[in-house]
Amino acid sequence: MEGPQTAYVETIITTLEDLANGTYLKRAADIDPRSRVHYKALAADVRGSPKLTETVFLEGLGEFLARRTAETNGGQPVIDVTGLPKILTAHVMLICLVGGYQVHAFELRNKVNHARPELSLYFALPAGGFDYPALTRDPAVLTSIRQLVHVRRVMWTTAALSTIGVICFASLLLVDTNNPVLAAVGLTANVIGIAGGVLQALTTRTGR
Repeated sequence: MEGPQTAYVETIITTLEDLANGTYLKRAADIDPRSRVHYKALAADVRGSPKLTETVFLEGLGEFLARRTAETNGGQPVIDVTGLPKILTAHVMLICLVGGYQVHAFELRNKVNHARPELSLYFALPAGGFDYPALTRDPAVLTSIRQLVHVRRVMWTTAALSTIGVICFASLLLVDTNNPVLAAVGLTANVIGIAGGVLQALTTRTGR
């Protein structure tokens, strides 16, 4: 959540209860008895479990997920962004990528049946009527992650080697100007540091 609104929780529960009673979007719906039982059970589970309706502010999402992971003895939570606004989805995706969490979204394979929208709901869908992809495993996302990690690794390597080179050069000047070991280490570190900087620039420019 980007704000303290919690009306969506009651909306979900009320909708599930309506479905259990054979109505959807404030009108009678053709819902089979088996599905009604499922919707009734879901509504009861959500209403009776405070943790399922806990409001989490966006800036605290990382800590919340880490806490939930610890509570499940290392089990990884699955984050569902179905229906979130695009900007909020992007924020959640970035937080989850950093934390190593899976992000999923429910996708219908066919368009919504506007005449009978209840037939596009989960329990009414035929086998293979929907997809539930892991967005963080999407090829485009994975490519972006590899680029980010590669650039970050080059930056840290360049900084570390440059620091070593500066220390060795300073030691050479202050301690022993004729020490061949310090000279060799300093020269090597500086050369690698410069090469790393060039590679970093090319990587950033080409996106590889």
